[in-house]
Amino acid sequence: MLGPLYQMASFLALLAGSAIAFKYLPAPFIWILLAWGSALCAWGVLNRRATRGVVVFNLACVVLVLAGVEIWLTVAAGNQIPVRTVNSPDYIQRHSYLGTRPRPSSVNRATSTYGDQLLYDVEYTIGDNGLRTSPPVSAGEADGCVLFFGGSFVYGVGVGDTEALPYQVGVEMAGRYATHNFGFHGHGPGQMLAALERGFVDQVIDCKPTHVIYLAIRDHVQRLVGGGWRSFGPKYVIDGNGGVEYAGVIRDAAPTGWLTGAGGYRLRRSKMASRVLDMLQTPGERDLNLFAAVVRQAVQTVETSYPGSQFHMLLWDAWGPEDSGVGELEQFSGMMDGVHLASEILPQFRSRPLSYRIHEADPHPNAAAFEVLAVYIATEILDRRN
Repeated sequence: MLGPLYQMASFLALLAGSAIAFKYLPAPFIWILLAWGSALCAWGVLNRRATRGVVVFNLACVVLVLAGVEIWLTVAAGNQIPVRTVNSPDYIQRHSYLGTRPRPSSVNRATSTYGDQLLYDVEYTIGDNGLRTSPPVSAGEADGCVLFFGGSFVYGVGVGDTEALPYQVGVEMAGRYATHNFGFHGHGPGQMLAALERGFVDQVIDCKPTHVIYLAIRDHVQRLVGGGWRSFGPKYVIDGNGGVEYAGVIRDAAPTGWLTGAGGYRLRRSKMASRVLDMLQTPGERDLNLFAAVVRQAVQTVETSYPGSQFHMLLWDAWGPEDSGVGELEQFSGMMDGVHLASEILPQFRSRPLSYRIHEADPHPNAAAFEVLAVYIATEILDRRN
C-alpha cells in the first residue's frame, strides 16, 4: 500500500510532467495520456484488493485506450502530405478589435509548398494604410470608390499583388474607380462590421465609398463563433432589437464558452480533441442567425454612413462536383438584394473546381478565377460603360 505522502508526491510529479510535456514536447497529449494511464494502472494493481483499486484500474484502461487513439490519429496525420506556408517575420500584427492585420508599409514574401512541390512564391505589398496595394486611380476625381471585405479569398492569398481580385477590378475599370482591399487571412463578417462601425474604414481611405463588396465563404459563420485560430476575431452578440453589438475579442470576451476561447485553442493540440471540437462547434441555427444579423447590420451601416452606396455579397457557394454548396448560406440569395453566386459566374465551377484553385491541396482561388470575377464585377455591378 502506498502511503499518502508518496501518493501526493506522485500526483504532483505527474502534474509537473504534464505541464512540461504540454509546453515542450510535440504531440503532448500522447505523453500525458500514457503517463497518467500508466500511473493509474500501477496504482490500481497495487490496490487491486480494494474496490477503488478495481475502479482505478478500469479508468487506467480507458485512459490508455485514449492514448492509443491519439497515437493513431497523430500517425495518420503525419502520413498526410502537409501544405507548408512561410511568411516574412512580423508580417501579421495583432489589432485591438480586428484581431489581426498586416504590418503597414511592408512587403511580405509568402511561399507555400506541398511536399516537394512549390505552390506559390509571391509578395504581398502593404501600403501605409495597412491594406494590400491597389492600382492607381486616373488623374482627376474617381467615378467611384469600392471597398472589398472578406478573408484570404479577397486578400488574394497565393497570388501576386496585381492578380488579387480588388486590384483586377481596378484595372478593369481603367483607373476610374478606387479599390480598397480590406480582406486578410482569417477575416470574415465580424471584421467587416467592426471596420465599418468603429472607424477603421474612414481612417484609411480618402474617398467616399460607392460600393461595398463582401466575398463570403461557409467558414465565415464559424469565424463569428470562434474556435482555434478563429478565436482572435471580434465577438458580436445579438441584442434585444434584432441587431448585434460588439462584445470584445472572441477569446477574451466573457462569456464566450471555454471551448471557443483559450481553453479550446490549447485543446486542439490533441488530434482527438480537435476532431471532437470540430463536431461540437459545427454551426447551428443560432450561429447562422448571428451571421445574418451581422451582415444585415453591415448593410445598414453602409447605407447610413455612405448614402447612395451599394452593398453586394459574392457567395463562394461550391467547392467541387459533389458539393451541394454552402447550404444554409444560400438563403441569402433570396433574402436580400445584391447576392451573387460564384457558381453562376465562373463557367463549370462545380464540374471543374481545380481550374479555379491554386492547387488541389489549396482551395484559395487562383488568378484565373479572379480575372473572371473582376470582369463580372466591372460589368454587372460597377458597369464600366458609364
